[in-house]
Amino acid sequence: MLALPGHRRAEIAHLCAHSGAVAYVKDEFGGFDFCTIARDIAPVPHVIVSGDAQEFTSLESLDAKDVTLPRVDASDPALFLLSGGTTRLPKLIPRTHDDYAYVMRASAEAMQVGAEVVYLAVNPVAHQAALACPGVLGSLLLGGKAVLTSSVRPDDVFALMRREGVTVTTVVPSVLRLWTDAGRPPGELSRLLVQVGSAPLDPALALRAAKTLGCRVQR
Repeated sequence: MLALPGHRRAEIAHLCAHSGAVAYVKDEFGGFDFCTIARDIAPVPHVIVSGDAQEFTSLESLDAKDVTLPRVDASDPALFLLSGGTTRLPKLIPRTHDDYAYVMRASAEAMQVGAEVVYLAVNPVAHQAALACPGVLGSLLLGGKAVLTSSVRPDDVFALMRREGVTVTTVVPSVLRLWTDAGRPPGELSRLLVQVGSAPLDPALALRAAKTLGCRVQR
């Protein structure tokens, strides 16, 4: 299952208990030490840490060379997405391997992208769009490249797009408006396709964004 960076003890404890998780993998984000959560939640057999592992298992210490991986049935769950938060605590949504493979292929076909794709994940990759529509996983499946960012600031994002040659990204309408209000970015973005989802997109904003940013906008 994929937790969000903003989740803390209440959410993580709920997700671990509800799913029967056998491992909790964490990294630092925004200066918060998630090891404090690992100590507080009900016992999970394995806590794996990227960075300073303290009393837990270091991600860097793991070596899978001699491990026999289990056989995977494509109809089995590949991961659990989280519900959109209409209730206080998120619910788990099982997604199967074949389900995700289809979504990635179909999205890429509809968007007419292939191995040349360079995808920028602006939305959280724990959400469906940035993960697999075609998102990070779909772009890698196609043989392309995925780029991650934790900023939506126009100066940061536009510089990253130019440096990495980004061709596709996914945003919510409020981020598209932020970028558009910033004015025409330096450099050429005519190869860029901006997917917009999660909320209704005002057609006037879509037209203004395409004209101002010099890119294509897709609902």
